[in-house]
Amino acid sequence: NPGSTQYFTAYGAVTRGYPLLRGGEPGPGDSDPPEVLDLMRRVTLIPTMRRTYLRFIARVATAQHRRRCEHIENIRGDRDAFESARLAPILERGQIPMTGTGDPLHEQLVVDGAALDAACVSMGNPHAVVFVEELAAVPFETLGPALEINETFPAKTNAEFAQVLNDHEVRMRVWERGVGETMACGTGACAVAVAANLRGYTGRTVAIHVPGGTLDIEWTPDGHVYMSGPAEESFEGTLGARLTSLLLQTTSTKG
Repeated sequence: NPGSTQYFTAYGAVTRGYPLLRGGEPGPGDSDPPEVLDLMRRVTLIPTMRRTYLRFIARVATAQHRRRCEHIENIRGDRDAFESARLAPILERGQIPMTGTGDPLHEQLVVDGAALDAACVSMGNPHAVVFVEELAAVPFETLGPALEINETFPAKTNAEFAQVLNDHEVRMRVWERGVGETMACGTGACAVAVAANLRGYTGRTVAIHVPGGTLDIEWTPDGHVYMSGPAEESFEGTLGARLTSLLLQTTSTKG
């Protein structure tokens, strides 16, 4: 549900109807290989958001298990570039969710004393996209967190500030809800692409440049949004025994 904060393990999410990672070659009975199922049981997803997580899981599965992993409905790719798909963006105000009335694609807000014209979209989670002339001139560190908690958004919002470079390129920074600035945001890039197209700034295929790299977004005529881009490993580590036991307790109660 839009604005949901309920977490599921990837395996638990699959049992609730969310798409499933499978190996490139179907095994007996078209079942998932044990190492992929084991990976899925150990990873936590938030099903309503974070397309970047899906790409990361596919990247780990292919790198560690030497398999080309495909998401049956929502992700496909090899170990260097992954493409994921999501249902159509949500443009109805109450479902984003937002309070009040009016066109969410032209929401007039006053945030930290600044007047902002936001294009608001949900990709399963809320996004407020603010198009600016010069991204480097935006007081991002103050406007980002202030926009996140604006009272117009009862479930808070992700805040994107975007500069249109031409009809097929946009540069953006994102302040993620409950997190802060991140190097990239898959749903945020999709929201920016949808908003830019609906405002007439770009076509339906656009490259979104974020601090972490570039994501290619396509909003197809059937209403689906496709995102493709690399998945790079930043670091690896081992969880301590106490945290591992807490995670196992959490997943056992939700899976």
